[in-house]
Amino acid sequence: PLGYQMDASYYYLKLKWRVPCGPNSVITFPSAPLLKPWYWWSWPVLPLGIVWHEQRIKTVGYGAEIPVVLIESALYLLVLVVTRFSRPNITKLCYKQPEKNFIWLQTMVKMAAVWSMLAAYMVP
Repeated sequence: PLGYQMDASYYYLKLKWRVPCGPNSVITFPSAPLLKPWYWWSWPVLPLGIVWHEQRIKTVGYGAEIPVVLIESALYLLVLVVTRFSRPNITKLCYKQPEKNFIWLQTMVKMAAVWSMLAAYMVP
């Protein structure tokens, strides 16, 4: 029936549904593989991803992934601690004064990033 399997691109055309979307609808995301709502980096770009996460919390939840997240966090912390103890002077490399032409380049890269984020939110 019309409105059962909803393609997310229908939503992104005008940022609202143009076809009937009921409680039994299934939303599919056939777009770019890197912009699926279950990847953490896609939610600022795609507003429907926030809705997807809210619906997942209501239905399935994230309880099954909590142990995996805790194990990964412990491994990352372990790597940081081992690196810190094996090379304690590595942070001194970060305290060097940058050259003047690199400061200008860093400022330009930061401004480009800010402008691209603003454009992503303002341009439909």
